[in-house]
Amino acid sequence: MSAHECPTCGPVPDVELFGVEYPEVYDGVLFWVHGKCGTAWPRNADWEASVAAARAQQREGRAVKAIWLRQPYPTLIEIGAKPWETRGGPPNGPMRPDGVRGMPGLAIEPGERIAIVASVNRPVGVRELGEWVMSHGGGLVPCMAVASEPIPTPLGVVVCTAVVAEALPIVAETGEHDDEIYLTTNGFLYRQTVTGDPRVASNVQQTDISDQLPYGDWRPGRWAWRLTDVEPVQSRPAPEVTRGNRQGVCEIKETW
Repeated sequence: MSAHECPTCGPVPDVELFGVEYPEVYDGVLFWVHGKCGTAWPRNADWEASVAAARAQQREGRAVKAIWLRQPYPTLIEIGAKPWETRGGPPNGPMRPDGVRGMPGLAIEPGERIAIVASVNRPVGVRELGEWVMSHGGGLVPCMAVASEPIPTPLGVVVCTAVVAEALPIVAETGEHDDEIYLTTNGFLYRQTVTGDPRVASNVQQTDISDQLPYGDWRPGRWAWRLTDVEPVQSRPAPEVTRGNRQGVCEIKETW
């Protein structure tokens, strides 16, 4: 008969413990509970390691929605250079207005975190230096001109996760919607936000986001998804799609 050390009573036999056959679980951590005094303590003496291991096990295999992009766009999202992802429509769900066709695949809630996956297709217009990297030489990614070192653009991996905060229509002229992205005739890109009565000039705010022009397809009729709270992921091979397909919003198992 093995004994365990109760913080209150000292060594106790298994017959006095709860959690021997059916472990008590709090916040994902396995505990011993001494039946006589009611004291509980984690089965792993290292509390932080126990919590981290339990939560990692909980995440393993959890379903996560994902979108697939060709490099260098996933890495541009990861480093914060590309906070907008342009698509042919809004995601299905609450961000899709009535009468508007959504992107193929699963619905996304406002504020939902999704995985950003780099496809296996090689980037266009970049050179190979051991592995694929962004190159200013081809004029593909202007923001990389100031990079002191090449930035890796791995293929076929989960690059990061991000929160989809909102989806806005891209229009040719302002005034068609309250909140929108519009492209001016002289080539500037603005995000318009309306709070209150749009007829009051002070309620309409316009933010110049023309620096995003190289990183998306901003033709009127398309949609821009705003990505926030980006969390890089240690590159892991992209898991198999469990629902949906790579042309839209799909579902994968979390393995990172």
